[in-house]
Amino acid sequence: MTPEGLEELALLRRARDHMDRHFSEPLDVAAVARLAFMSPGHRIHRA
Repeated sequence: MTPEGLEELALLRRARDHMDRHFSEPLDVAAVARLAFMSPGHRIHRA
């Protein structure tokens, strides 16, 4: 995996960890996106 890919993975895990900690609360997509340094409408498509 490239260094950029590892960085992206770390950011996505950070966002996932936040969702895990706050699972009983309504999902704030904008807040989760900020944690991953992505826009709320960002989509990742991988083959």
